[in-house]
Amino acid sequence: MLHFGYIQNIANIFNIQNANQLLFITFILLIFAVILTSLVRLSNLWLANRMAQIIGVDLSCEAFKRTLYQ
Repeated sequence: MLHFGYIQNIANIFNIQNANQLLFITFILLIFAVILTSLVRLSNLWLANRMAQIIGVDLSCEAFKRTLYQ
């Protein structure tokens, strides 16, 4: 696995000696990527719901105000 040129360059940068070390680092990076994407998705979901709440409150207040002024 370390005989590919680009993988060997990466292995030299991180001082990786065998394929098991490369597999471990790849696993750690994958877990980090999954956690990061989950946090981004959760924050996006929270922001979308918050925006919908704000718009809903504005619309209901405006509708109530127009009903009172009739």
